[in-house]
Formats: sequence, structure tokens, C-alpha cells
Amino acid sequence: MKISYYKAHSTERPLEVDTTSSKNGVYLRKNIQEIQQETQEGGTETIYEYDEAYLTNSEYAAYSDIDNLTMTALDFIKVLEAFGITRQEIHTYLDANPYIKDELTYCQNVYCGVVKQFCPATIGTTTVTTQMVENAFRAKLEIV
Repeated sequence: MKISYYKAHSTERPLEVDTTSSKNGVYLRKNIQEIQQETQEGGTETIYEYDEAYLTNSEYAAYSDIDNLTMTALDFIKVLEAFGITRQEIHTYLDANPYIKDELTYCQNVYCGVVKQFCPATIGTTTVTTQMVENAFRAKLEIV
């Protein structure tokens, strides 16, 4: 799922995540800017301009619940490779950390079972954080 944002504006400051305005979905808003605008009467008023997207309730559930996304060990290795970490660096790190190697080998969902537990981790010259892994995995699944 790729989230498509469009330009919007309001006279009231909007919520970044609005779960109440629609019973069928959720509005996501980002880049909220407060702007002073001249009125027809010569005064000024405050308006808010922002980027907005609408997700159905099921789309929002998939977007917001990264903990329930299943990331296999191979998914995790591919994410690490996307950061420029080589397989040799991964093997060296795992050999130095046998507990993590076991967890990575036997865990069904390595995001919850391994990544969240052991990050940040420095592999080779790269320090990997949970946020980096989450963002890369969201991009892979096109949940951006």
C-alpha cells in the first residue's frame, strides 16, 4: 500500500492522526504549517496548510501495526544489505553474538523477536536502529 497525500487546509489546527472524523477510515496529516492570511475585511486570520491522506480502517490497521508485520530472517538480511552491510559483516556479527544468531535462526517474526530486542546494533561500520529497519521494511512492503 502506497499512501497518497494531497494538499489541504483548515482554519483549525488538524490532528496528525484523525480517527474520529470518519467512521470508515483515518486521516493522516503531515507538514502542518500555520499561516497568517489577509481577510477580505483587511484583517488577518490563521489557517493551516498540510498534506493529508485518507486510509480505510483496514489500511490504517496495516499501516499502524508494524509489530504484527511478519519479517523473516531473510527479510531482515535483505534490509541489512540495503544499508550496505555485506553478508560477511552479518556473519561476523552473528558469530560474535551467538544468542542473536540463535534467535535469528529460530524466531518466526524477527522484527518482534530479534530486531526490537537487540537494536541498536553496530554491524560492520553501520549502526542499525529499529527505526531504520522499520522504515526499510515499510518501503519494501510499500507501506510508506
